[in-house]
Amino acid sequence: MPDPGKNGDKQEQSVRFYINRKEKINILFQWAGKKSLEIYMIHGLVLNIFKAGVEIQFSSIEGYLLTAGNFALTLGFCAIVINLLSSNPVLKKVLSIR
Repeated sequence: MPDPGKNGDKQEQSVRFYINRKEKINILFQWAGKKSLEIYMIHGLVLNIFKAGVEIQFSSIEGYLLTAGNFALTLGFCAIVINLLSSNPVLKKVLSIR
C-alpha cells in the first residue's frame, strides 16, 4: 500500500523546485534590467560570432541553430565582459559606480 506521506513530499519538492526556478529567472531579469545599458553597448561587439561561409536561410534547421548559438554566445560574452568591467576598481572610480 503506498505511503500517503511520500506523495505529499514529492508535491512539496516539485513546488519548491518551481519556486526556486522562478526566483532564479527573476534574479536574471533584475540583473539584465540593471545592466541594460552595458548590454546595449557591448552586444554589438560580440554579435554574430558564428558566421556561415554560405548564405543560410533562417527558416531552416541550420538557420535556427546558428541564431540560437549566436544568441547564447552573445549573452554569455556580454555577462563575462560586464562582470569583468564591474570588478575593475579604476573603472568604478571613473564611472562613479557604487
